[in-house]
Amino acid sequence: MTVFGFSLLINGFVVLAFYISVAPIGTDFLLFIATLAMLPLLAAFLLIPVALVLLCWRRYRITALTTLLGCVIYLVVGFAGVSLANHVRRAGFVSLAQCSRPLVAAIQQFEAKHGKPPANLEQLVPEFLPDVPKTGIGAYPKYEYFVVKDHATYEGNAWVLRVDTPTGGLNWDAFLYFPKQNYPQVGYGGVLERVEDWAYVHE
Repeated sequence: MTVFGFSLLINGFVVLAFYISVAPIGTDFLLFIATLAMLPLLAAFLLIPVALVLLCWRRYRITALTTLLGCVIYLVVGFAGVSLANHVRRAGFVSLAQCSRPLVAAIQQFEAKHGKPPANLEQLVPEFLPDVPKTGIGAYPKYEYFVVKDHATYEGNAWVLRVDTPTGGLNWDAFLYFPKQNYPQVGYGGVLERVEDWAYVHE
């Protein structure tokens, strides 16, 4: 198998794993394997300076050129695959943010009527919602909701919606909704990326 074919195979699997992680019948199990698929990308990056040094010796020049070309091809395909995988995963969370609007609206309607947010999502049923919704993402099916007791935390928001979104292994990524939408750039265990009116925490 050529380097190009091997890179397409490995990085195609990464894209597939990221797609499955946000699919309705998805799982995050493949994401752990996908992180291992990043190792050849690291190896290709580290081999480039080695190949450049070996170009100085005539006896190793052909091997060095071949290695250098293979590493460059793998890195180009690899970075394109990672970029596509991240785009696919982000699109899944854009969809989740949009699908979560009825839930957010129901909490706000409860709050407007009763002067305080619900203690739990079950209190929204059946007046504001027919049932407690799921996220629609197989790997991360459940919304976590809590009322903030200490208003010095969570940027002064009275309540928070959260979906735990680990990407395999020891990872604590999360998807957060603050009703004020006043997300910091860093906090809650990572760097925050705005996604619609939610924020994705990259741990």
